[in-house]
Amino acid sequence: MPSVETNNLEIARGEFQLGPISLSIEIGTCLVLLGENGSGKSTLISLLSRDIPCDQGEVEIDKRAIQNIPRSEFCQLVSLMPQGESPGLPFSVREIVMMGRTPYARSQWESQEDLSATDQALELCELTHLKDRPIQQVSGGEKQRALLARTLVQESKIMLLDEPTASLDIRHHDLVSKVVRSHTETGGTAIVSTHDFDFAESVGDQFLILKQGKPFAQGKKTDIFQPELLSKAFDKLFAWLKNDQGEQFARPVSHSK
Repeated sequence: MPSVETNNLEIARGEFQLGPISLSIEIGTCLVLLGENGSGKSTLISLLSRDIPCDQGEVEIDKRAIQNIPRSEFCQLVSLMPQGESPGLPFSVREIVMMGRTPYARSQWESQEDLSATDQALELCELTHLKDRPIQQVSGGEKQRALLARTLVQESKIMLLDEPTASLDIRHHDLVSKVVRSHTETGGTAIVSTHDFDFAESVGDQFLILKQGKPFAQGKKTDIFQPELLSKAFDKLFAWLKNDQGEQFARPVSHSK
């Protein structure tokens, strides 16, 4: 049974229109959203997370329309790592991460389970040494990792990640890849938007390219990562390159003088 389905999903905002989009995302799968800036990737993530309502169509989780799922239950099913969130209040890194436990709150006090989950996420995301620092006093990459840790402690079946590797160095790119793969390999579902082709190929099982709000191509890695298709999707020349092991991969061609 699909864990997430969209049926002719559409939304219009001024001159921009997204859709119609129909998806069927199986349990244990990572769907990667690709496309130029303004193609609709973040809008689609917002629709799936209930941050904004659709104009037409619907989103279903295990055959249930998401607008009919009680909020506390929905937040246990779906977690969101947003793009560029900047909390206005001087919460500590640990407090930001702990917010991911809100759907499980039974009282005003954190349970031992909440505390343990938070500490584990801080350690996994290499934030333990920063846990008491105000979130405004950490770097962009460290803030990204705090948002990732908050998503992890929510322990949801479906993770939505909008540009999760933005501001991260190479080592922490690998950390996000490891987190996403671990989530899907243990039966979870991930939907990720990114501009990072290396990251996309490392985590993706299925891919959707959006172009000007419309689905341009959809399929597996071997279907999508073809130079001719990517050249049309991004209006930039792609070609086959080879790594040190002799493996081919499609990437944009850089023109040097």
